[in-house]
Amino acid sequence: MTESTVRDILYTLKDRRLGYRIFCSFNIRCRRSNGEVNKLRTCCACAGIVHPGNAEIRKNLPEECRNDEYIIVYTKYRLTAGNIVSDTVYEEADQLEPFSDGSLWRVVRVKEWKGFGFYTVLAVKMNDNICEVPPLSFRPSEASGEISP
Repeated sequence: MTESTVRDILYTLKDRRLGYRIFCSFNIRCRRSNGEVNKLRTCCACAGIVHPGNAEIRKNLPEECRNDEYIIVYTKYRLTAGNIVSDTVYEEADQLEPFSDGSLWRVVRVKEWKGFGFYTVLAVKMNDNICEVPPLSFRPSEASGEISP
């Protein structure tokens, strides 16, 4: 990867004609202690290209969400679909607010562009009628393994 390639990608990711926008990403960090879960929600300003989902990409959604409304986000910000940090701390899937209507979108898949430091993110709309990927199932025995949604 050359410096000019990365510069070209950065230039493209900031093109308003391609759907560039600044949006909020909410990270929810949870800590288990004495049988209770304490949640800390933080907001981060992110930017990237946001597109409505298409049929070709739909197969990459979790099966329970394939019929629901979703978006594709191309960004340099590291978003997460959930992450186990330690035996007592985990992160729920990030929630995005990319549109001015206040709708929230839960991150369900993140794919890194290897060697480039950019990400392709799939997110489903969160509301009563749309699939919400279940929160991260946290079991301390899995702290070093894969996430079990």
